[in-house]
Amino acid sequence: MTQISIENIVRTSNKRGLVIRKINTRDFHVATRTTSRDINRRIALNLIREHQPISRADLARRMNMTRGVVSVLVQELLAQELIYEGATGEAERGRKPTFLHIRTRNRLAVAVDVRFSKSYLMVCDFSGRQLALEIYDTVFDVS
Repeated sequence: MTQISIENIVRTSNKRGLVIRKINTRDFHVATRTTSRDINRRIALNLIREHQPISRADLARRMNMTRGVVSVLVQELLAQELIYEGATGEAERGRKPTFLHIRTRNRLAVAVDVRFSKSYLMVCDFSGRQLALEIYDTVFDVS
């Protein structure tokens, strides 16, 4: 039986285009039952942001998951007030879809881009829409 080292695994994986993240063994969090749900909830949130308005059924198709699992994720996002339900759409058969949207009110992001001659400060809402942009000359004198 041969022994496989971590260096060998990382080297082999990189040849195939895979990336293995090295884990800091002094500061780490053990995966729990909710870890995959947290990841899936973030994926759902990003898909809703990119494809809004989107129905639960369309979200389930994009995530390649059952509608029941996606409904649980959506209920958690609704409870956290990260998304909201909008208008209902038309359907040829079955239940009419309710469209999901990102809640952008009172949620802002700040981006800073420092370059050689100019520095940029931008404020945008949670959906990525620019609200304000300020441009400043970059100062090199630290005194």
